[in-house]
Amino acid sequence: MQTVGGGIIADISSGLEPVPVALEYSSQEKLDELQAVHTRYIVHSIIPGREDDRACYYDGCDCSSTSATNLCLNESRCGCIAMHGCYYTRTTPPLLTLLLDLQPSNSPTPPIYECNSSCACPPTCSNRLVQHGCRVPVRVFHTGTARGWSVQVMRAVRRGEFVCEYAGEVVRAREIRKRRWGEGSEGTGTGNYVLCLREYVCVWLLLILYILEPSENGAQALRTNIDPTTTANLGRYINHSCSPNLSLFPVRVDSVVPLVGMFAYRDIAEGEELGFDYAGVIGYGDEVAPSNGEETENGRTRCLCNAGAGVCRGWLPFDARL
Repeated sequence: MQTVGGGIIADISSGLEPVPVALEYSSQEKLDELQAVHTRYIVHSIIPGREDDRACYYDGCDCSSTSATNLCLNESRCGCIAMHGCYYTRTTPPLLTLLLDLQPSNSPTPPIYECNSSCACPPTCSNRLVQHGCRVPVRVFHTGTARGWSVQVMRAVRRGEFVCEYAGEVVRAREIRKRRWGEGSEGTGTGNYVLCLREYVCVWLLLILYILEPSENGAQALRTNIDPTTTANLGRYINHSCSPNLSLFPVRVDSVVPLVGMFAYRDIAEGEELGFDYAGVIGYGDEVAPSNGEETENGRTRCLCNAGAGVCRGWLPFDARL
């Protein structure tokens, strides 16, 4: 990270993102504390076994620049769209309004499949969005309150527009507990940035694939844990909000392990802080530990919610299984 002066770092991604990710700090002490923890900036989550193995899990389409006027937008022309569907609009920028419309009704939202490295289409293909990284200029800054660091957008963002990925290390639950508590530790544990994404799928499909055993409610969860504590992108600094302006979706490109794309849930004004609902990403219909501020069976206590929304729940949600 290179300091420009005046307490501003021009780009903490060091050119990895398509647009600069600025960071403003109030004191050198605050900056040193941050850099001692967040030691590596990445654009996409690190999946175990994938850093050296770049083979694509999915078949690709055979669209080329001469095969169609609008690449990968029509299921009659594109194999990827025919197989997985297309949820991005034919606009500039592309918008994810179709899936956002499903969320208020609590309808299951399908994962997004983008064109991948096996596809013949170029990087400019309309079905390649999250894989290209952040396209919205943002500023990371310290709020000066208990909320700590936060992120604000430097231009207006349209509803359904992709903002950034929530990137970090993809790890197992056992490793998360080890990192938080330490082997043989009897400590109290502290707050963390771990995102637990659960996708519910039909048991009959899992049985065919020999992946999971059936459950009583007819569904099983595919779980992805992302730890951005030390290795992360700007998503690490986006706070919880009980009235969020971001919504998260699983996005698959080359791997069965999804990326987590953060899209604007509503129109976002220039200068507005970004926020997403921590409870909303724990799982559709999944259990969330009660927000009563009391100690859990693990001896951990709740963290107060300082977002200040009018519909605030009072306490931050968390996954009691971690």
